[in-house]
Amino acid sequence: MMTFDDFLITAEERIRSSLPDAEIAIRHFPKLQGGSYVGISVQPKGGAAAASFNVAPAFERLCADRSRREAILDELVAHVKQGVSMIPAFDFDAVTDYETAKDRLTIQVVPVGPNAEMLNGIPHRTMEDIAAVYRVELSGGEMGTVSTLITDRILEDYGVTAERLHADAVKSQILRHPPVLKNASEIMAELSEGAAELPESRMWIATVEGGRNGASVILLPGFLERSAERLGGDFFVLPSSIHEVILVPDDGFYRSGQLERMVRSVNAAEVSAADFLSDSVYHYDSAGKILETAASFECRRRRTLS
Repeated sequence: MMTFDDFLITAEERIRSSLPDAEIAIRHFPKLQGGSYVGISVQPKGGAAAASFNVAPAFERLCADRSRREAILDELVAHVKQGVSMIPAFDFDAVTDYETAKDRLTIQVVPVGPNAEMLNGIPHRTMEDIAAVYRVELSGGEMGTVSTLITDRILEDYGVTAERLHADAVKSQILRHPPVLKNASEIMAELSEGAAELPESRMWIATVEGGRNGASVILLPGFLERSAERLGGDFFVLPSSIHEVILVPDDGFYRSGQLERMVRSVNAAEVSAADFLSDSVYHYDSAGKILETAASFECRRRRTLS
């Protein structure tokens, strides 16, 4: 019976035969959000960029039907050749030269727990159970916009401090992907294409323009203060995913325990591991300008009242 390692070696050999001039290697690809995998890297001759391929899905198809071994390998090779042909012409100065990179920086927030090991080698800022990491966006042609994660090694090559990286990432994020705050009713009206106007919802959706990695909006200067003005004071922050958060006024209608049960239920049923941010509910204290977990806020309030 063919093991995954056997399949990996066989796949590498087939790809090498089909692309004899390319540089091909079996590699471990570390990724945030539980996306790490062992796969195959293919760099065309003379090319500056390589494409990586996760062959695990092909192996799963083989395990389901071993009679299709040759067909599955042929399909994998065809997929790799197509992917290699679409490798975008990246502007590599955006990765290697900080003066170019700083204008393409974006921020991504991820949960600390599932990413603890990788965070050891990545510049980041931790806030409660989530961490902010930094990416450089690259123009990807037909493949759209892709990004590369800033590691400690890249930061060392840049020769800048983590503090400057963060400050420049905030500036770039605001320019490239400014914050967006909309009432849930407004979004529903847009989706229903001109249906009758709905009453204002208690929930507000916060993200960035474009939506991707939009939960980072909570780190942008002034956003929480402006949100407090629109919501009428203190509010809870529900981590919907790494791409958006939901703001709910702290006016007594909801208790933090209710909201936490809601978040845990939605995360368990609907949010993928790749998009998961946190099971915690956060709270923004508009007077103190403090963002913290609702549990931390309640502890702090009890100490103040005692």
